[in-house]
Amino acid sequence: MRIFRFTLLLGLIVCATSQAKAQQPDAIRYYDIDWQETGPDKARYIKAYFFALDNQNEGKIITKSTEGRLLSDVDYLDIKKSQKHGPALYYDTLGRIRAKEIYHNGKKHGPLESYYPDGTNRRFDIYEEDEMILGRCFSTIGADTAYYIYQRMPTFPGGDQKLIEFMAKNTKYPPYAREKNITGIVIIGFFVSSSGQIEQPELRKSVDESLDLEAMRVVKLMQKKATWIPAISEGMRVSVHYNLPFRFSLK
Repeated sequence: MRIFRFTLLLGLIVCATSQAKAQQPDAIRYYDIDWQETGPDKARYIKAYFFALDNQNEGKIITKSTEGRLLSDVDYLDIKKSQKHGPALYYDTLGRIRAKEIYHNGKKHGPLESYYPDGTNRRFDIYEEDEMILGRCFSTIGADTAYYIYQRMPTFPGGDQKLIEFMAKNTKYPPYAREKNITGIVIIGFFVSSSGQIEQPELRKSVDESLDLEAMRVVKLMQKKATWIPAISEGMRVSVHYNLPFRFSLK
């Protein structure tokens, strides 16, 4: 009964999705190679927004490369909060469907399927309110194989709380910024490699040179002292980009 219910939900949502695609986007945003918002001249990716008629927080985001390659097609209950609701479709570099997910009120709820490049089913998981209740993985010839993780973001050793503790212990408010009452959020971007190493740290959002340098100093210290738990995609360790914000405030 569960599978039938989820299949019916998918059918209803897909009908609504196909209707939305015929519309012109209500808004367009441009992003660079690191997914930082930019102008059309420097863009590598484009997000097209389609809002519901009676609620501009609700709608769909279709993401493409500037060459027109489709990357994702995702429905949202609340776009501002990134609360997914309905189908989320993801595509590979040749425009083939790589994965399909179903969300309800921001939580995975229904089938999650992924595919090999030839279209063969790679996995079939079922979720209820973000909890996986069934998980199966398949070989390239369709035979059952050992289950492996679908996706996992990189994490600091010990989790987010340990990351916060490391930053709080090692970040010092620059005297110049304190004297001038300079506050704000500095963002340092870097890659977490497949072996858990921090690579290519760079300033992504600047506030003041003194704060920027302090945030970078802490990340380079972290680079020497901590090995992250790397990201996983379809059971494989992968390198991913990570943005780390530093909030400087004076009470």
